[in-house]
Amino acid sequence: MFPVASGITGLKTDGSLPRDQIRECTDLIINHKYELAEKYIIDELRDDDVTRLFLDVSILHARTGELETIAGIDELTRKSAELTDILENRTKEDPDDIGSLFYLGTVTGYLSITEMKQGSIWGAYRKAVKSKGIMEKCLEADPEFTEPYLLIGSCNYWLSAKNFFRKFTRFFDNRKKGIDQIINSLDKGSMNYAFGLNQLIWILLDQKNFEQAEKYVLEGLADYPESRFFLYPAAETFKRSGKFRKSADYYEKVIMSLKNDSLTDRYFYLKNKLKLAEVLYEMGEDEAVHQLCEEINNIEVIAGEMSYGEDVVSRAEKLRKSSLKRQKK
Repeated sequence: MFPVASGITGLKTDGSLPRDQIRECTDLIINHKYELAEKYIIDELRDDDVTRLFLDVSILHARTGELETIAGIDELTRKSAELTDILENRTKEDPDDIGSLFYLGTVTGYLSITEMKQGSIWGAYRKAVKSKGIMEKCLEADPEFTEPYLLIGSCNYWLSAKNFFRKFTRFFDNRKKGIDQIINSLDKGSMNYAFGLNQLIWILLDQKNFEQAEKYVLEGLADYPESRFFLYPAAETFKRSGKFRKSADYYEKVIMSLKNDSLTDRYFYLKNKLKLAEVLYEMGEDEAVHQLCEEINNIEVIAGEMSYGEDVVSRAEKLRKSSLKRQKK
């Protein structure tokens, strides 16, 4: 989107961060206004190539994650590697450059998630540990810097949740510590407040703590009522807690939002149609289930997501048959 070359401009050596600009861009991302976010970083960060590249990578990471799509993964990996090289050189020259450390820790966390999606569990684990260590260096340099706690807390939780040995000893269980760290980082004035809320909701759902998940879902929707980053976890929260009517309402909002965006990568759209059909099935609305399953069968997804799409179509067909069988009784 923009050239990054030698003589790169950006963060000051004291590690200062353009917090206001990052927060403005984050709000655009959370509201999935990706094109406006791209325009914003070009217009507002003309003299800061490093932050522009960091936010460019953040947009790609958010979009691929939110839409559960492979579209943009190659570009995300390439630009992340480019940014990592720049930041590693900067932190070698100045180990206390907090801004560069924060960007480096964040993008390393992005790469950990990308590797997990691509099936590289060991690579994802190594990058998660590395990103956590980098963020801890930020706190050593400035204990009042609260934003790193989001990634540190996320790593503490998920590394523990996925650790087999946690079942045998509390030594490996940092889940509560991770949750507390994320909660303590939730400052509405911070650069990553909305992403912290989103992460906390998914962690609480992993713990089947639906009451607390609902609390934070509603907090997110109060500030971002049209954001799929909160509409979708709201639908999931209510589905898993058995509040099917509310769940259906939120799945419908996600579907309408995706439809209005006219996206070419349609897997997430397809998936939400199926989830809506599942909750309607639980409510006994068989005619609506049949209609949705027919629609699912006719939706095309991009070639790279075909295997995921086929799985959803297969599940929809099983649901349709189950619904028909129930009607005949």
